[in-house]
Order: sequence, then C-alpha cells, then structure tokens
Amino acid sequence: MKQTPLIAVGIALAAVLAFVFYVSSDGFPREGEQGETNIVENMEVSLPLQTNEEGGVTVAVAPILEKEVWSFEVEMNTHSVELGDDLLAVSVLIDDRGNEYAPIAWEGDPPGGHHRSGILKFSPLSPLPASLELTMRGVGGVPERKFLWTTRF
Repeated sequence: MKQTPLIAVGIALAAVLAFVFYVSSDGFPREGEQGETNIVENMEVSLPLQTNEEGGVTVAVAPILEKEVWSFEVEMNTHSVELGDDLLAVSVLIDDRGNEYAPIAWEGDPPGGHHRSGILKFSPLSPLPASLELTMRGVGGVPERKFLWTTRF
C-alpha cells in the first residue's frame, strides 16, 4: 500500500512531462526564438473605422483583412462637390516599409453624386505589416487623405 502514492506521483509527473512536450512542439516560437506569424492566415482582422472630414467631404474607412482579400469599406458624403473620383486610380495601400500597392477592385457606387459607398479591395500582404496606410489622393479636392492603422496587438 505504501507504493500507491509513489505510483500516483509517478503517473502525475509523466502526465506533466507529456503535456510540456506536447505544448513545446506546437510550432510556436519559444522565449528567445524569432518567429513570424501572420494572423491574417488564421482569422479575420477588423481594424477600427477612421474618418476624414477635410474639404467638405466626409470619408469613412473600415478595413477587414482576410486571407484571400483585404476589404476597405468606404463611405463618402458631401453637400458641396461632386464625388467623381475613380477610387481605383486615386487610392494606394502603403505598408510599414513604404511599399505602395494598387487596389484590385472597387465594388460600389460609380463616380458621381454626393453620397457613395462600396468596398475597395487589395491583395493581402504577407507577412502582415506592423502598420497599414490607405491614402486617397485628390478626393474632394484634398491633396491626400491618410488613414493609418497599427496591426500588431
């Protein structure tokens, strides 16, 4: 009977060692190791809505970063100018290294009017940069509208 507690301790120790071995072999970088993970490959990343109200035009942008496409929901409103800009031609995505990327699609209202909305799409960047900037040039007569997000949490 005196060996029963010793056997229980041995089993518990073996279980702890097996768990530690299992957790340490999961592919995540351990302390002191460098590893780069791209969270977009595993889930959707929603970044906060940003608004720019210069030049009598309000532009609101909300990004959703997914594995296959990065979508930027855009809404523009004004009562003073015509919203006739081609968003594919005036928009660019800039990563934390200063590289610029052109959009691949605009799915939304055509140029014209005082209210426009739609989705500006980009090919995903990998690895996920530490920050992203969406720049729109000339919308509503404003030379540049910059929307900046930090992607490292």
